[in-house]
Amino acid sequence: MSNIDLSIDFYFAVSTMPLGIILNSITLFIFLRKKFNHDTNVGFLYSVLCFLNTVALINKITISILDFYEINSSNSNLISCQFQKIFVSVFLQFPSFAQVYITFDLYRSICMLNKKPTSKRKYLIIIFLTFLILLTSNSVYLSFFLKTNINESNKTIENTSSIISNYTLCTGTRIADLIGDFVNVMLRDLIPFIIIFYLNLRITKTVFKSKMLLKTNKSLKRERYFAKSIIAINIVFLIIYLPWAISFIIYHAFHFIDYYYRTINIDLKTLDLIQAVTTGVSYLNNYSPFFINLIFNSIFRKEFHNVIFKKKKRVFVLGTGRKAWSLVDQALGGLVFPHIEKGPSS
Repeated sequence: MSNIDLSIDFYFAVSTMPLGIILNSITLFIFLRKKFNHDTNVGFLYSVLCFLNTVALINKITISILDFYEINSSNSNLISCQFQKIFVSVFLQFPSFAQVYITFDLYRSICMLNKKPTSKRKYLIIIFLTFLILLTSNSVYLSFFLKTNINESNKTIENTSSIISNYTLCTGTRIADLIGDFVNVMLRDLIPFIIIFYLNLRITKTVFKSKMLLKTNKSLKRERYFAKSIIAINIVFLIIYLPWAISFIIYHAFHFIDYYYRTINIDLKTLDLIQAVTTGVSYLNNYSPFFINLIFNSIFRKEFHNVIFKKKKRVFVLGTGRKAWSLVDQALGGLVFPHIEKGPSS
């Protein structure tokens, strides 16, 4: 990455992503409340999504800071090199599958009324299996290795060239790198999107067919509130990730062709810049749940209002209550609370 790309990546990460971590923490706290966990999996699954979003954002901030200050822990040893590549990829892709779980749960609630809801235990097993699948899919990074490069100056002093520095780089073959990037696009964007799109299509079709049933069934009315926010999140998912996926594919395809054939007549620095911008923007999806639920989900909005104003209301009631009891005590001549000091008599 060039200095411009590193600067964009760094300043975008440190200026916006801490807000994303805070918003995910607030969303997590709200969805852990009883209202979202009584006879429904919505609270549990959103909690999983918020946790994975937070991990992804913390991971991105850490990498951006280390890259900006030219500190790369993945270059220290082979285990660190391979593990960090796999860890970054898995937790970049995992939040997309958390959105699949949420959409699938909504699909079961609306389109499969006669079937027993999926238990939290089953979802935990599904989450664990997803984790294993993502680990296996990203195992291409186990082929990465540490390579030592030597930089030599172009200046010659008395027919001798001076060595500037040696540095170690965690890298892989061009094919392995391309496979890793292909897997990343497939598992972060394409496969989750296809599943989500299909489920949303079925949900929308069912909702339009059974409007009267939704009005009379309280459980389904509640699911309809959740449906608005979930479908909105999925639309944002597509809008934000699509430019990243396209630029990601173009970026690596052109770099691959340039490396092997040297026939590219395009400024690769422009592609690098576009890739840096779309990568930063793609992380906005990791803190969209808060805003979308606040706008489209009235139950979430009420709970958020209760969380924010509960403390303020309690303080207000305690303050006004003490004043009221003081006035009652004065009216009764100090019989209720003799210890309350009286003001000067008129």
